[in-house]
Amino acid sequence: MVFPRFIPDAISIGLILFAVIPWISPIIQSIEVAGVGKLVLQVQEVKKNQANLQDEVDALRFLLSGFVTDWEYEHLRKLAGGLPFEYQRGAGKDDRFTGEVIRMRDFGLISKRISYALWDIPLSGNLKDYVELTDRGRSYLKLREYAKA
Repeated sequence: MVFPRFIPDAISIGLILFAVIPWISPIIQSIEVAGVGKLVLQVQEVKKNQANLQDEVDALRFLLSGFVTDWEYEHLRKLAGGLPFEYQRGAGKDDRFTGEVIRMRDFGLISKRISYALWDIPLSGNLKDYVELTDRGRSYLKLREYAKA
């Protein structure tokens, strides 16, 4: 009536319906078009699933970032790098650096290259002479880098 010379055909009606679907989706859950099939509108369900997945990804990122301390993470990065990892530790059994190295070994992120205890490594030197990054440690670094993105 607005456009008296406009004669709707199947294609124009289909395009008009396709343009209106986003506004009527909260009201109508499915549309059946003769000869074409049934179009089920699941926008709300998809949005809900997306929100749930985002919550799970955020939780995994939080856990991944807190698995090791920032210092331990830096140690792993240095062990993975091509340069020597020069260190200097304290002489006591309460030395934090040595504790961090032992903790990374306990998590399976690094392994010893020596036959004696990590507490007995020299007070300074190249840490790469005494420990090496494991496959698990390399995987952790990749995951952590990916989680930052």
